Order: sequence, then structure tokens, then C-alpha cells
Amino acid sequence: MIFLWHVFWFASSYKIDTILANPLQVEIDNGLVEGRQLSSSLFAWSGIPFAKPPVGELRFELPMPVSNWEDVWNATFERNQCVQTLLGEENYIGDEDYQLVSEDVIVVTFNYRLGILGFAFTDDDAMPGNLGLKDQICALQWVQRNIEAFGGDKNTVTIFGQSAGAASVAYLVMSPSAKDLFHRAIIQSGSTLCLWSLSKVAREATFNMISGSTLCLWSLSKVAREATFKTGRQLGIITISSRYLIDQLRTIPVSNLQNASMTVVNAYLLEDPLNGLVFAPVIEPASTVNPITTTSTYADLLSGFFNRVPLLMGFTSFEALAAESMIDMWYLYLLQYQILPSRLVPDSMNVFTIIKPIVGSRIQNHYAGATGSIIFPGENFLHYMSDNEFVRPIEKMARLTCPYTPTYFYKFSYRHDPTAAGVGHAGELPYIFNSPYNNPNDIITKNRMVRMWTNFAKTANPTPTEDPVLGNYVLPTVTPQIVNYIDIDNNLTIAQNPNKVDVDFWSNLFRDFANPPFITY
Repeated sequence: MIFLWHVFWFASSYKIDTILANPLQVEIDNGLVEGRQLSSSLFAWSGIPFAKPPVGELRFELPMPVSNWEDVWNATFERNQCVQTLLGEENYIGDEDYQLVSEDVIVVTFNYRLGILGFAFTDDDAMPGNLGLKDQICALQWVQRNIEAFGGDKNTVTIFGQSAGAASVAYLVMSPSAKDLFHRAIIQSGSTLCLWSLSKVAREATFNMISGSTLCLWSLSKVAREATFKTGRQLGIITISSRYLIDQLRTIPVSNLQNASMTVVNAYLLEDPLNGLVFAPVIEPASTVNPITTTSTYADLLSGFFNRVPLLMGFTSFEALAAESMIDMWYLYLLQYQILPSRLVPDSMNVFTIIKPIVGSRIQNHYAGATGSIIFPGENFLHYMSDNEFVRPIEKMARLTCPYTPTYFYKFSYRHDPTAAGVGHAGELPYIFNSPYNNPNDIITKNRMVRMWTNFAKTANPTPTEDPVLGNYVLPTVTPQIVNYIDIDNNLTIAQNPNKVDVDFWSNLFRDFANPPFITY
């Protein structure tokens, strides 16, 4: 499955005259920056640092303030990206011809640390985790200090992200450390309640040695700890000391570190491909200074302990369809889910081992269809994956946030290829950013998506008034009982409770067999 890490900021324009008086040179808190003019109304500034590059001794450290410069910073080209492993193509995201700016908003994108460099974890103060999310907070602080110099309004900042980027946005919504840094959030195909959004392996992945851990909230992130230690072992670093491990990992060439960490990640994915990301957000130890979170986000959502900003969230019509090409390749491996239905029971349910086969059989029966097989045809398993990994936790988050803040919901169903079985993961992105999809229906869908997303950035409502572009619909907010949503297809439709049959199935299953407290859902 492809997890895309994208987070973007919107800032509504309100001082355009400030830019037009001197369109290319802008003074920010670190000095002058000079950008470029891409069209009569489009200006761009690229490669502006919001923190020092996290290299050398700064690897695995918190983001550090960048030093001021005396000369004019050349902001006419991109700088180096953070190290990452690329899966698939994302060319439509990198294009400068953003459609969003046509609706009079300022778009800010940024780099942040990924993989082991951004999410190594040792369960202690040597590496408390979530550096990638802390980079994002640093970038948001930069926006608060500087966006007005570019004609933006620091009091109208919208953050949005897709997939793992959506999980990032959701964690910022949950984090006290991000309070007052943004004012709306768009969460596309992700949530802190998604099983894959919380690393349950992270510490041993960095060491590859600790097999036991006390059952604290943050010990649920032991996969990240294990993976961190295992990466060290791959590189010949045999130790039980977190501090020594991190100090040694700083000295490893980045390509070697990346290769070793991917070896560890691939091993975990082969063991349990449904358990999601390895180097990912973690629940930090309570002693951490300025943590992202030290508590269960499920409990915080229940109690309203989060940044109560308006939310727009949703999913595509068939999220797991993006993994369709992998089903045949993994067929023999997936046989275990047919033979051992207990493997279908998500960890988030906290089901007692003795009744897992019963619960697994119910899941298998729900998704097996006429063939009686959850893996043949492969669409049965993809249907299960879509609900388990995306639909259920995303809709649950909407129901938990709506008593405390306006929450809007969408389902993206429009298919560029009308013969496709549905819209897979990330299938909405070409209609927000520039893409080669340009038939008449594509263009209509692009206009609708951009209008709703920028409406929300400006007004905290995707459909604030009747608008012919949006079919004159006004979308109601979600309630705890009814998930009102807009179905984005060839025609727009306002409906209630998306994927109701499947969501009701899981709700009943949790009611009958799950054991709180829940960490994910």
C-alpha cells in the first residue's frame, strides 16, 4: 500500500498590495528573500529555510532555529528534499501551476523528516520520537511569524494533508504543542484512529534487541523502538543503550542508514502488512518536553481535549483499490487470512485471544461474498482493507469531533476512468493539484474540488453559500448520529452515513467484542 506524506498550509490573502509594491523581494524575520514571478498574478518563493538542516550533529535533534542572513536569500529554486523512499509517481504534486492559487489563497509547502530520520524512537529522552511532526510545528511557527510579509493572514491558516499527511494533520489537531498555530484542518484519507497512523513497533525497530516492554500507553509504540534498535543491528551497532545507539546512528552515511532501515521496515511488513507504518507517530513518554501527544488520542477525542478548529475530512470510494496490483503478487501470503480468520481481527479491538477466531469468522463472512473466500476474488480483501484501514476510523473521528467543533465530511467517487471499480487511495489529488486529467468532466471536478477546499480555507465551510459550481448545495455538518456528507462524483450529491452497511457491521462488532480503552479504532 502506498502511504503519501504530504501536508500543506493555506493562508488566506488579505494584503496583496504589500506584495505588489515590491513583488520579488520580501523581508522576513531572517532577512530578505527574492522570489520569481510565474505569471501576471502568481509569485513563488522556493527553498526558504524554516530551520537549520538536520544533518551531522543535528541528525535526530529537535529542529533548530535558522541563523539570519545579510545578503538577499535566493528563493528562485528548490533546495534539497529530506531523504525518502519514493513509491509511485507524484508529478502532479510537484508542478508549480497550482490550481489552488487561482482562488486567491497562498499555498505553503515544506520539507520535514521522514522514515527513521523523522520517526526513530527509543522510549526515553535519547529519542522520544515524532521529530517529523515537530518539524511541522516549526514550519507552522514560521508561517505565524512571516506569512503576513507575503500578503497572508496569520489568523486564517488552514492545514491539509492526504494519507499519512492526513494523519499528520490529525495529530496536529490533537497536539497541545500546535495550539493556535492554525485555524482549520482538512484531513484526506487518514486519522489518528487509523491503525497504521500509530507505530506499534518503533523502538525495537531502531535497536532490534528489546523484546519486552511494560504495558504503558507509550509502550504501544514498541514497534518503533524495536525498529530503531534493529536498524542499529543491521549496521553493526549492538547495544542496549539508547543514547549510544543514537550517537552511533549520527555517524552512519545517510544512504546506509536509509537502506538498513528499509530492510527492517520490509521485514515488519512481510510479517504483518496490515499493521501499517513502522517509523511513524508514537505516544511519547510523559516526561517529554513539548510532546506531540502523551495520551490516547481516542480518549482525548471523547473528552474534547484537542484543538477545536473546524474540520473537513473524508475518504475515496474504494481506498484499497490502490493496492489491487499487489493482490496477485501476495496471493500465497494472503492465504493465511482465509485459513486463519483471526488474523482479520484488528489489534485496535483489544479482543481476547480465545474469541478471536469467532470474531474473525464474522469478519470473513461479511466480506467473503458468494465465493466464501475473503481473498478470491481479490476485491473482497480490498473491500475489507478499505473499511478496516480507512473508512471505519475516519468516520469514527468525525463522529467524535462533531460535538466540539464544526465537522464536514466528503466521499470522493469521481472516476477519470469510468470502468474502474472505484477511486483508490490518493485518487482525489489530481483534482486539487495540476494534473493531465483534462476531459470536460475532469475539469468540472477540478473546479468543484478547488472551490470547496479554498472555500473552507477562507470561511471554515466548504459550501458557505449557494454556488452553481457546487450545484447550489449547502453541506450540513456531521452529528454524532448522522454523518452528513457530499458525494463528489459526476454529479454532486448530499447524502447521509457513507458506507452505512459496512460501518454498522463494524460498530456492532466493536459493541459485542471489543474491549476499551481504545488507542486506535
